[in-house]
Amino acid sequence: MEDHAMKLSEAIRLGAMATEQARNVLIITRQNGSIATCAFGSALYAVGRRVAWDNPNYSLVLRWPWIESTRMPCPGCGLHMDAKATIIHLNDVHLWSREHIAHWVSMVEPQEQLLLEDQREEQPAREYTEVTQ
Repeated sequence: MEDHAMKLSEAIRLGAMATEQARNVLIITRQNGSIATCAFGSALYAVGRRVAWDNPNYSLVLRWPWIESTRMPCPGCGLHMDAKATIIHLNDVHLWSREHIAHWVSMVEPQEQLLLEDQREEQPAREYTEVTQ
């Protein structure tokens, strides 16, 4: 059962409890049968969301649209990018644990999920929101 109001930070934490950490890949099944995920992969795993493999960003942005419309500096090196790129960067470049990423995401994500996946219609392009730390 999907919880449409689950925040990204909550989903990352939940998925991290059920999977091993992966780098440079969204989700992978290892030879021993275990599942490994990056921060975003763990979030999608937690909400039971199938990944659109031809465009995995679609699955993420549909669920958490703020990740593309919010720009911020990387807490590890200060590089400015959107939240989606920052989360990938923290996982793959700075090698943060998914729990550490989830904690950071909880400080920058919107406090409410304003548009639920079921109710979302085509939305006009959003302007970027700058987050400072």
